[in-house]
Amino acid sequence: MLQTCQMPINVLDPSYNSFIKKVLPTLTKRKVGVLAMKALSNGRFFTKPDPVDGRPDEPLIPTRITTAEALHFVWSLPVSVLISGADNTKQLQQNIETARSFTKLNDQQREHLVDKVADLSHKRVEYYKA
Repeated sequence: MLQTCQMPINVLDPSYNSFIKKVLPTLTKRKVGVLAMKALSNGRFFTKPDPVDGRPDEPLIPTRITTAEALHFVWSLPVSVLISGADNTKQLQQNIETARSFTKLNDQQREHLVDKVADLSHKRVEYYKA
């Protein structure tokens, strides 16, 4: 029987208490399938009210990175599948086009994306890590 694990994985993860650094290597070594989710942090990468104070945050997308960069970041990791979700047909079509344009990012390219957003890490998206 194939073992799987669902993990929230996104470009902000490596900056604070990282699943990518702490958990993903062990799962890969044990041959556990990784179901990556929350690549766009349930929409929090776009302008949405902060759950703590209700004020909108600066959008991560498109201010700092693109949707394609965020998805390509996760697809470049050793994950079995990315559950990206889509709120409407436009987003679904965008995800399909992003998948078609996918080229695996190397370590340096992934680190560059992490550096672009590191200051926002657990402060605004990954509250569950606090």
